[in-house]
Amino acid sequence: MSDTRKCIVCGKEYDYCPNCIRYIRLPRWMFSYHDENCRKIGAALNDYKAKNKTPIEVKRMLEQTDLSKKETFVPAFKEMIDEVLAVEEPKEVNVEVPKDTVPMQKKYNNSESKFNKKK
Repeated sequence: MSDTRKCIVCGKEYDYCPNCIRYIRLPRWMFSYHDENCRKIGAALNDYKAKNKTPIEVKRMLEQTDLSKKETFVPAFKEMIDEVLAVEEPKEVNVEVPKDTVPMQKKYNNSESKFNKKK
C-alpha cells in the first residue's frame, strides 16, 4: 500500500499511513494535513463552512497562521480564505449618554428581599 498522501489544504504530497507501524507516533490529523499550519487553516475553514464560528472569529484564527503560500493552496480553500479575509471588522461605536439622564431605580428595595428577612 502506498504511504503517499496529499494535503487537502495546500496539495503538497507527503508520506503517512494511519495503519503503519512506522507512523504510529505521528498525529492522526496527518491523514488529511501535511503540517500543523495546514491543520489550523483547515480547522478554521471547517468551522466557517459549518457556521460554528463567525467570519470575524475565523479571520482572527487565520491571522494566527502562515498564509504566505496561499497562492499554491487548493482552489476551494484559497477562495474561502479570500472570502474570510475580505470581511471587515465591525467598527467600534461610541455612544454618549446624556449627563442629565436619571439612573434606573431598582425594582425592589434590598430590605424587602426574601433573602434578607430575619427568622
